[in-house]
Amino acid sequence: MLGNLFYSLLKSWKLKKLLNKYRDVSPVSNADAIIYDIYNFCLSDKRLRKIIIYSKASIDDFSIIYYALLASGAGQWSRDGHFVPISAFAFEAPLSYLLANAESAHTQKTAIDMLEYFGVDI
Repeated sequence: MLGNLFYSLLKSWKLKKLLNKYRDVSPVSNADAIIYDIYNFCLSDKRLRKIIIYSKASIDDFSIIYYALLASGAGQWSRDGHFVPISAFAFEAPLSYLLANAESAHTQKTAIDMLEYFGVDI
């Protein structure tokens, strides 16, 4: 039980640090660095790494999905500090959804699903 609490707190701290790093920069002109950091964040997390391995996802897949989320309108900040195209990779459910549906990541439905997941008013 304490292990799960520690895991959750550490993950939250790492994600907040990642989000703050890119809070005031262009999500497009800094995309390569952002994608690299997202991918490494996921690989450093045991639960997310399992999803990546199972999905056989590469950094190129992350790049395609990241740009698709931006292009489809999901490049927004939530009230509680999540930048959807970054945070969508940081949690098991949306990461699994995005990797399983990578070919439709560019659709407005995917953008709406991700915005709703993070509580962004549409």
